[in-house]
Amino acid sequence: MCNFKCESCNAQKAINGKHIPKNAMMKMLEDVADWGSKGICFAGGGSPLLYPYTIETVEKCAELGLESALITNGYLLKGKVMETCVKYMRWIGISV
Repeated sequence: MCNFKCESCNAQKAINGKHIPKNAMMKMLEDVADWGSKGICFAGGGSPLLYPYTIETVEKCAELGLESALITNGYLLKGKVMETCVKYMRWIGISV
């Protein structure tokens, strides 16, 4: 899902507006850490910052020892979300 409607973006064709439930996301992160992964990048399908549990997800990555990164259009990168991302993420990419 994205908060913009860019004509050149292919994500708009594949997005149905649904989100991964919070408990499923936390379980996936635990599985990724258990598999020995070192990090995870949130990207694709629009802006990951529209996910309602962004802060909890980023904090869970840190708790599990997973480095995290993000690719976003940057529009929602402010306030508590910005503080959390800057505190815990290895890098943040802004796609324009």
